[in-house]
Amino acid sequence: MKILVIAPKNRTVWNFRGDLIREIVGRGHEVLVVGPDMTDVDRIEALGARFTTVAMNKHGVNPLKDLRYFTDLRKLIRRERPDVTFGYTIKPTIYGALAAKSEGVKRIVSMVTGVGYLFTSRSAKARILKTAAKMLYRMGMAAADTVIFQNPDDRADFIGAHVVKADKTAIVNGSGVNMDRFAPMPLNRREGEPLRVLCISRALRSKGVEEYIEAARILAERWPGESELTLLGAIDESMSDSIERRSVERAVADGVLRYLEERPDVRGAVAESNIMVLASHREGTPRTILEAMAMRRPVVVTDAPGCRQTVDDGVNGLLCQPRSAADLARAIHEMALKTPAELDIMAEASLALCRERFDVRSVNAEMLRHLL
Repeated sequence: MKILVIAPKNRTVWNFRGDLIREIVGRGHEVLVVGPDMTDVDRIEALGARFTTVAMNKHGVNPLKDLRYFTDLRKLIRRERPDVTFGYTIKPTIYGALAAKSEGVKRIVSMVTGVGYLFTSRSAKARILKTAAKMLYRMGMAAADTVIFQNPDDRADFIGAHVVKADKTAIVNGSGVNMDRFAPMPLNRREGEPLRVLCISRALRSKGVEEYIEAARILAERWPGESELTLLGAIDESMSDSIERRSVERAVADGVLRYLEERPDVRGAVAESNIMVLASHREGTPRTILEAMAMRRPVVVTDAPGCRQTVDDGVNGLLCQPRSAADLARAIHEMALKTPAELDIMAEASLALCRERFDVRSVNAEMLRHLL
């Protein structure tokens, strides 16, 4: 069969779907990936896939550009005649499914990898766009044969809002994590040393980075020298949800935060850390947390959709309240008070939970059941 993968960003193809594509190609099927530009094409083709481009403005709301994206996808599908289309994130899910339906594709699969800024922001603009997004989602999901969700909260919300019918939905445990690549590492926490805390995230409000920076200030003021907080990730001020670079730089200058630029391989940063933190307001399933768990790191995440699935509270990490810097600081402080032996027990629990729920091999086996 020929499977067309409709991607929002080329990096997500090799980073999040690489193992899945290798498995599909290994079974003798053809994979064609369509992305918005020519970045990382060599990495995608190394998976065994072909690649082509259809321009897309991932974050834009211009209806004429979205219509052009839909039209160009139709032309591509008409030319390639895939047996299956697989689109993920909002625009590929909506316009990819509609284009595939209009061209008579036999099997159309969409995946919601998280609902993002529109569904978490409380601004008036976001509320308006959320209404429009729900209408478009309803159209796109009506065209799909199967809609895959990465956590039960997103699935329940979409069904409850009559965006998708329950009988065409499925759930998988995120994108999975390659546990050979993200291999277990010693925790290396010594008594009396500061707790080394790492957050890997784009600097977005919806990812809880604002609360993370404020928590760093609280911890430095109340319990100085007890912990060291690091943020690793891109700062893109063109995004409406972005934290301002000067806010991060101010925290660094004040000595409460370390900042590391985005990098393709985060394993070194994870290995240097003692715990991983993500204060996101909502996720599909956070891949950075899964990678940290595979590497034997306890985690602190918000008790929010997508995040809470990664933590057995008090066993492999702690849950904290979403949108609360004070409660995030409380959870990090609680982790800092644990002995190296206690943290090591939580680290082993993280690894065990990751093997049980999130190994990419078991996740992909479930994905293939819906795709092929």
